[in-house]
Amino acid sequence: MTSTEEHRLAHVRGEDATRKRFGVCSPNSLYARCVAALALSAAEMKAENYILDSIEEFVDDVRSAVSGYADTKPDPNFWVHADRPLDIAKAGKAPEIIRADLERVVDNYLKLPVRSTVVDRTLVDILIAAELYAFAQEVYGGWHPISRIRVAPRLLGLFVRGRLALGILLCVALVIWGVWTGSAPTQDVWTFALAYFAADTCLAVCLLPFGWRGLRRQNALTQQLLDKMEGVYLDMKSDGPISARRVLERVRNAADAGVGWPSPLFALLDDIIAREGRF
Repeated sequence: MTSTEEHRLAHVRGEDATRKRFGVCSPNSLYARCVAALALSAAEMKAENYILDSIEEFVDDVRSAVSGYADTKPDPNFWVHADRPLDIAKAGKAPEIIRADLERVVDNYLKLPVRSTVVDRTLVDILIAAELYAFAQEVYGGWHPISRIRVAPRLLGLFVRGRLALGILLCVALVIWGVWTGSAPTQDVWTFALAYFAADTCLAVCLLPFGWRGLRRQNALTQQLLDKMEGVYLDMKSDGPISARRVLERVRNAADAGVGWPSPLFALLDDIIAREGRF
């Protein structure tokens, strides 16, 4: 079989798989291109039939990993590189990536004898996005102190809660005093309690600038991590080949700064580098 015939048959296989899975003819969809590229790789290496039969199942597993548990509208273009991922995370519209399933899919891909630059780029893009979106959702919508990037309200809230806690504690202490002595607290006791509250409040006010600087520093470091992660992700936007070594260099640089990338990302980039080194 000639190379031209192999390309044509792989293209037809991708189109047929998309029609069978989604009920539409979408030869240029990501699903069709992934199936076609892997089928061509299998044909070029004269792979066994069971490899060809497992290709569609593998691509469907990739799609399922990024479609979330509520996959109500299956889409052959199941993954699209985002131009402004942090804005998507801030709006609460980040894709529901099932990380455990994604890591299992990458592991299965590395065990297959076939490879494709289309699948390489898709998986690397998703792996980077998975960590970026997960961290950004914690930052902008969760417990993290940089949530909504408001330092003053958070610091003021901590100050007010501290004063309330101290006031309640002193009131409880005065009640215990009254029960223990069998009489109401004397003026000296009240004076001591109020003086202690005032002194502690003055100390807390003096420490506010230090707390402000601490939170600002923590927010700056967190934003720096987000910027590094987004920079790595945006580097994946290219109409031409991407250097896997360049991506790995930036991934390791972000990891040194504290980013916890998924382990399969490094394994996949190493595998790409061991081949052509680009995708």
